[in-house]
Amino acid sequence: MALPSQVGRAYDELVGLNGELFAAEQFEAAYHALMAALHCAEDSSNVERLTAVADIARQQGGAIDANAPTHRLSTQRSHGTQSIYAMAAATAEAVIKRLENQQRMAQLRHRR
Repeated sequence: MALPSQVGRAYDELVGLNGELFAAEQFEAAYHALMAALHCAEDSSNVERLTAVADIARQQGGAIDANAPTHRLSTQRSHGTQSIYAMAAATAEAVIKRLENQQRMAQLRHRR
């Protein structure tokens, strides 16, 4: 099992890699680096980092829609109503809610 410091370092490296790949217009690889960062944030129950992932996903999805609207990861080209980046933001937000609910449940159990 990875140590918390290893997971934190991996998160930082993955977010950095995401930014580099996105700047190089390697949107698919950038997306996967961001989702790996999401998993690191989730594994460490770090709501601040999960919120950052959601923000990055929204920003990058918006940038694709504005600057490369015909790219296969754009909202225009999505198979549903949302781009994969919008779904990434929603996933990060759902993980935050799940973690918050788990914490509330633990508090309620502790009160018994």
